[in-house]
This record gives sequence, C-alpha cells and structure tokens, in this order.
Amino acid sequence: GLGAFAVMPLSPGMVLGYYTGEVLTLAEMILRYGSGDVDSPFEYEAANQRAAWEAERSARGVSSSGTYLFNAGRCPLSGRTLLVDGEDPSLSNWTRYINHSTRRPSLSARSEVLAEEGRDGLGTPRVTFVTLREIAEGEELTFDYGDGFDVDVLSFVDE
Repeated sequence: GLGAFAVMPLSPGMVLGYYTGEVLTLAEMILRYGSGDVDSPFEYEAANQRAAWEAERSARGVSSSGTYLFNAGRCPLSGRTLLVDGEDPSLSNWTRYINHSTRRPSLSARSEVLAEEGRDGLGTPRVTFVTLREIAEGEELTFDYGDGFDVDVLSFVDE
C-alpha cells in the first residue's frame, strides 16, 4: 500500500481519525465484489448491477478491487454486519492508507456500530484510529488487521 506517516510526534491515546466510506451490508458487499458466477435470475441481475457500478467507477478513474473494506461489526438495530468501503477517494479519507503490521503496530482500530439510525434503518458504523504508543515524526502509521484479515469474506457470510 501507499502508507500513511506521522507529520509530527504523537503521544499514546490520541484519536487520529475515522475510517470513512460507503456503508455496506454483507449482501451489498457480495453484490459488489462477489465471485461473478451467474446461475440464477437474481445473480444475473446482480451481475448487471455490478457491471454498471464498475463502469461508473471506471469512468471516474476509481478502482473496484474490494481491498479497502473494513468490517465495523454488527448493527444493534438490525443485527446485520456492516462494512465501510473506503475504496472511492471521493467518499473516504487518508485513513484508507494505513497499512498492516503485526510486529510493532502504532495504532489500534476500534470499530463499533452505533445505534443511531443511518441509511435504510441501519446503525452508523464508526472505526476510530487511536495511537498505541509514542510515534516519531515521519514514522509509518500501522495497525494489526487481526486474524483472518486476508480470509475470503464470502467463506463466512451469514446473511
């Protein structure tokens, strides 16, 4: 990844930012980034929607890789898992460039879904980045993505 770096010395416990982007349910994520197999009328329509979405993104020069998804957790209002898709730069911010490190992460990511009604009666996801330790100016900002961050999300879909 590109990476994000401290522009000044940072102390432990500082809130540095919030991960932003489009809020998706697991079902919407599958429609957007799913396998592409078309076996039923529903999957055919989903494939058409995905093709139109990809064409619109491509026309704006925005990728459609699915590599900027962040699982915010379960919504207390609906019980559905919510994700934040930070891939579109017009909807996201600098936090999408924070890379993974298990050796000496400098940040923690605290994710929660607030019981504030957002789009379609879903809660409001919030992912907060907080410094874990002293961080020197120029040091790369990293966090541990956790176990299974590179596991195929489709393998444990429950919706």
